[in-house]
Amino acid sequence: RLLPAPPGVSIRPAGLILASQSPRRREILTMMGLAEGDQYLVEPSPLDESKLQVELGANGKQLSPVEYTRRLAEAKASALAEAHADAAETTTKTETKTTYYLGSDTIVEIDESILEKPRDAEDAKRMLTSMSGRKHRVHTGVALYKLGGCGGGVASNGEGPRPQLIDSFTDTACVTFTDLTEDDIDAYI
Repeated sequence: RLLPAPPGVSIRPAGLILASQSPRRREILTMMGLAEGDQYLVEPSPLDESKLQVELGANGKQLSPVEYTRRLAEAKASALAEAHADAAETTTKTETKTTYYLGSDTIVEIDESILEKPRDAEDAKRMLTSMSGRKHRVHTGVALYKLGGCGGGVASNGEGPRPQLIDSFTDTACVTFTDLTEDDIDAYI
């Protein structure tokens, strides 16, 4: 039987937070047998992704596409976990149980260039045209951070728990598109 929390103390249950609003990421967790709201929550990362993309070098010259994708996934999960840790420190004393933060990012690599999410329909059309009848790589980076619980990180000033990277990786799929007609592309977009 759980006892009520003392006044001024909030208790955050153990769980998983998906640092993304991507319907595909939700679908993957559902296929794994996890129920949204019950076994995981969805909360977009506060990360300014466009700023980080510039810092990491979206042209692939600073990092390999594999490393670039992994670092974006880490940054998404870390930013949300840090925001939760900071909020817990400033709002109320928190009795922290373990919470896991799952971040992910996917990019396409073709001709040694990184294709990010299209800006608009015209950009999507340009990207699909460039991939028509060709091979390309799809890189998906995944990162898992932990906040609270045993072995959790602690701020250097001793003020409270800090997120700790548990693991991160990038998985790559090689994809070959069939030749796409302009009508195919228009219908898809």
